[in-house]
Amino acid sequence: MAIYKYEAMDKSGNTVSGSMDSTSRDAVKVELEKLNFYPVDISSPQLHKDSKPAAFTKRPGISDIALFTRQMGTLMDAGLTVIESLETVIGQSQNSIFTSTISDLKGRINRGESLSTAMESHNSIFPAMYTSMILAGEQSGKLPTIMGKIADYYDKAIKLRNKIIVSLAYPFVMTITGCVILIFLITFIAPTLTEVFVNNGQNLPLPTVILMSTSAFFQKYWFFLGIIAFGFIMALRQWLKTENGRKTLDLFILRAPVFGKVALNIALARFTRTFGVLLESGVEVLSTFEITSRVTGNSLLAAALLKVKEKVAHGEDISSSLAESKLFPPMVVDMVRAGQKSGRLPELMMKIAEDLDEEVETQMALMTSLIEPFMILIMGVVVGFIVLAVVLPIFEMNQMY
Repeated sequence: MAIYKYEAMDKSGNTVSGSMDSTSRDAVKVELEKLNFYPVDISSPQLHKDSKPAAFTKRPGISDIALFTRQMGTLMDAGLTVIESLETVIGQSQNSIFTSTISDLKGRINRGESLSTAMESHNSIFPAMYTSMILAGEQSGKLPTIMGKIADYYDKAIKLRNKIIVSLAYPFVMTITGCVILIFLITFIAPTLTEVFVNNGQNLPLPTVILMSTSAFFQKYWFFLGIIAFGFIMALRQWLKTENGRKTLDLFILRAPVFGKVALNIALARFTRTFGVLLESGVEVLSTFEITSRVTGNSLLAAALLKVKEKVAHGEDISSSLAESKLFPPMVVDMVRAGQKSGRLPELMMKIAEDLDEEVETQMALMTSLIEPFMILIMGVVVGFIVLAVVLPIFEMNQMY
């Protein structure tokens, strides 16, 4: 698809112009006629800045959505209409998929749809939380303000994600490097050294025998081990796509020492921040529970939120319903209760999210500090075993002579 610029006349004889993402001039003409426009000129197609095939273009990420939302909010706050704002930002994205999406939004709005309805047609890019807030902004007449809140929400999510990535980058790289070094030592270096002892016909100590057997096993069956590992990974991926698989994994993660607490706080931070932003934007409480259940990233927490929604729908208190689920810490429950009593629930939910973000940063730093010496200890034990397996036969050889 490409972007076509057009000029047309409406029923009153007024000239209208714009752009449309379509497959051909004829398709653009058909769409204009549906809008009761008479086409005057349809220009040659303009390729997107990122003209790579869609198969080689990554899907828009939260950074793309955050930038788009920030730009739209700023432009509308300056007095531009939704159509004018979309026309301004349509060429800003470097992602061809997102450029096509923005162009389609503009076309749908030209055909009479609202921005929220148009975005619902692209739910793989704009999640339910996003479209619900846009709808609330349209109904309240505060769409530019809501756009700013959405952009702030995504900026904070990006900031937390980047901090987690930075915290895990060093242990991850260290683990991969250590595994590569160990495989190289066992597969290539150790056999060369131990071959000398075998040729001398001497009796080898147990560590050397174990090292040689391990090395021979990897050299002989590496291909089959690779196939088994690949098959296991593919089977695991398919199993994790099932409801039972997701629940089992999420339960395992939450019960894991150290990391389980971090994972729960990350999920709770997503819930409280999303809940607070939605309430602050004017989204109805029951819809807020429905939407937040989809963004936590944990199926157990999502199921708990849906149960809380049912209890609230039957007249129960939010804080009491959260406490009954046993997944929400007392701090969260107490803050929610205080927010209900003071009428400042959205504000306090955002405050909980900020506190949880800080706690996650502290826990990630602690976890990283524990992982590093643990990995060094494992590497030291394995390398020490290899050194022992090589050195012991040398000592025995010296005693023979």
